[in-house]
Amino acid sequence: MRNRTDGTVEAVFCGPEPQVERMITNCSEGPPGASVTDVTRESVEATDFEGQGFRQLATT
Repeated sequence: MRNRTDGTVEAVFCGPEPQVERMITNCSEGPPGASVTDVTRESVEATDFEGQGFRQLATT
């Protein structure tokens, strides 16, 4: 997960579909004080991220 200099947030979720869908729903709502206007989804190969756990990346 990382904040981007254009004000967007980038995240990658991997796991059972119901849990990933719940995370996407939570992102659509955002935390208190956030203004979420859009959530874009893109599929990637899960093997690219297996076993990496949570990582917070530098802002880009």
